[in-house]
Amino acid sequence: AAGQMCIRDRDRAVYLVINDATEPRTGSFTPNLGIEVHILVYVFNQAAVKHIDETVFVRYTLVNRSSKTYQNIKAGFYYDLDVGGAGDDFLGSDPGSNIFYAYNGDNLDDNFAARGYDTFIPSVGVKMINNSLDGFIGYTGFGSGSSDSRPIVNQHYFNWLNHRWNDSLPITASGKGHNPGLTNETKFLHHGDIQNSSEWSALNPGVNFASNIPSDVGGLGMVEPFSLAPGERKV
Repeated sequence: AAGQMCIRDRDRAVYLVINDATEPRTGSFTPNLGIEVHILVYVFNQAAVKHIDETVFVRYTLVNRSSKTYQNIKAGFYYDLDVGGAGDDFLGSDPGSNIFYAYNGDNLDDNFAARGYDTFIPSVGVKMINNSLDGFIGYTGFGSGSSDSRPIVNQHYFNWLNHRWNDSLPITASGKGHNPGLTNETKFLHHGDIQNSSEWSALNPGVNFASNIPSDVGGLGMVEPFSLAPGERKV
């Protein structure tokens, strides 16, 4: 118990470095770029300051260790947004605040693989602090091969970073966001206020669209494109 109290009463930080220099990338199956990523994860014990005490900060530093200059890099930050019981969640975004988020899709957070919050309805958000959110897309459910499932091949990853579904269709601001034939394209999935029924969200899919079903979700938030010369860093 004393050890637990000691941990809780301190600020904490964890630092790690990853790169693609030697091992093949078995997720996207793309060539190695020679990019090194430094990740600093840190928290503050500030019980009296709620928005600080309930925040996990993550600082990413990308270092170009190759001899190539990369232009128009599109970087996305993927989060498996399990909110309590992970099987009944919705996704949303707030481009004006550079935030994407997940929240419980009904009035009861059930137990799905992890313990739910019951009637204490949870949510979690990811905010870009020193860069603008340039797009947001996400999957619903674990199924593979469908238009809105998590990416599994190189083209899927490329599509997501360009605000498009696995089948290359753009996000459109109605229903689930995947609507062949519609032209109301957007870079941000479910970008409306969930408390405003006239704005597009997972809770409010729009007139003549079926209600969305809460599920296990994950989201990819993109930052504005940038270039990286040999030895250059991007935070």
